[in-house]
Amino acid sequence: MLTNIIKKTSDFNTRYPHWPLIAIALLAWAYYAIEATLLSNSSHAQHHTHHSSPTLITSLTSWMLMVCAMMLPMLSKTARFIHSVTPQYRQNRALLLCVIGYSFIWASLLLTVEGISLITKLLSIDTNINKSVLASFAFLIVGIINQTSYRKNAVFACGSARTPRINGWKADLDTFKVGLQEGSNCFRSCAHIMLAMLTTSHSIWQMAIITLVLIYERAQLPRKTNYLTILCYLFSTAYLVLYVSQRLQAI
Repeated sequence: MLTNIIKKTSDFNTRYPHWPLIAIALLAWAYYAIEATLLSNSSHAQHHTHHSSPTLITSLTSWMLMVCAMMLPMLSKTARFIHSVTPQYRQNRALLLCVIGYSFIWASLLLTVEGISLITKLLSIDTNINKSVLASFAFLIVGIINQTSYRKNAVFACGSARTPRINGWKADLDTFKVGLQEGSNCFRSCAHIMLAMLTTSHSIWQMAIITLVLIYERAQLPRKTNYLTILCYLFSTAYLVLYVSQRLQAI
């Protein structure tokens, strides 16, 4: 009985070496679902990436939670690759180092945004823009960027990691670099989408829809899809309609 369980567990881990990434992403989504339920019960239907007066640690934690939910599943192909070229005794460590490298890229983006935000406050630059207008403009820009060759090349580059060495500290360094490389590729293909989510108020459903479309886009490679672009244009139009309706009501 015990031997059979161990064998099935080993077979599962061999067939789905990326399961820890999916598990972490699902935990992040579970957190968002619980948070959305609590906010709904408190008559607050929107999920906000930032709180009213967030600290840097709070902002970074909130950001990395969103990265785990939306971006970590994109690392699945690379996780399977690392598992296939790494000796069994160091597969778990290799995956961890890869995730650390991947997360470092996304954490750097948030720190850069926070730095720019701090500079605008110190210079007393007025950034008080209507949220609906900002969201409409942000998703319009995202839709345009999605059609550029720069973004298309970045999407095709995802999962194309170099084979790391198999022993010693250099192997650990290589798997960390694989994470950095994959993080850079995902950054080039998805940073504009994540920034749009970061700078606008968004619901858990909006996050979920974008994540599903991103996963579908990866699954269809090398075939090109335009669903993400269409979705962004729809979001942009919806926010613009919301702004217009708000202005008409204010008249």
